[in-house]
Amino acid sequence: MDKVPDNLEELLKNVREKEYSKYEKGFVGDQFDLKKTSLSLNYECGGDLDKSFFKKVQRLKSVSPEEFKELLQNIKDCISSSLDNKIVTKSDIVSKTPLYVMDNGQKVEVFPKGSNFEVKKMDTNIDSYLSEFFSIFKSKEVSQQKGVYLDVYNSIIKGIYNWVQGKGQKYLDNIKNNMSGIVFENHTIVPIDYIEFYWSNIGQKGCDELRLSIRFRIKPQYRGKTIPSYVYNTGSDILEKKELNVSSDNVEYKICE
Repeated sequence: MDKVPDNLEELLKNVREKEYSKYEKGFVGDQFDLKKTSLSLNYECGGDLDKSFFKKVQRLKSVSPEEFKELLQNIKDCISSSLDNKIVTKSDIVSKTPLYVMDNGQKVEVFPKGSNFEVKKMDTNIDSYLSEFFSIFKSKEVSQQKGVYLDVYNSIIKGIYNWVQGKGQKYLDNIKNNMSGIVFENHTIVPIDYIEFYWSNIGQKGCDELRLSIRFRIKPQYRGKTIPSYVYNTGSDILEKKELNVSSDNVEYKICE
């Protein structure tokens, strides 16, 4: 049997990223343009000397429990300013023209010009990531020190996650207020009213390495039902309205206990 390359995971990730990028760019034309934005949470403020999250992890590793609690609260206080931001945009593409459906021979607008959409080339029933924060071990340099700092890193992420569940709902609402829908595979657009965002602490490495993240899925109340969706036909501002069958599976939140 051929030996599996040590960097197979990274190679597969690069292939997926190229495929997703190709899918996004396929929308560019008369109706859409690229508008790639990302989410971030500010973890430094005031006279804070730690300019990277890893520096904070290093600092908290060598303090007493009382100091840990105080420094963790400082991080939360800094993050609070980001959570209060009303203008939060997460998108991959933006509509250059209004988008319509046909109703009794008449064009009816369903998405106005300037509508932001996140693009996810995946099944509509998926529960996946919208964004991840503070993923320090993605860095090759930091990943070499993972064995030393993983426990304290997980403690920090756990503390932030437990706190943000109560403080971060407005932030999720503001993301939704600036997004019109999510485009899944086969050019299928699900309006944002049917999408749920939630905070999670699960990362791509599972529960061994926690990650503060925002995940998305179709709202649980639509399980086993149909919801309206729209199919974009390349080059046309007329969308095809399609009833989407939502899986009846009762999927629990993806959260590490």
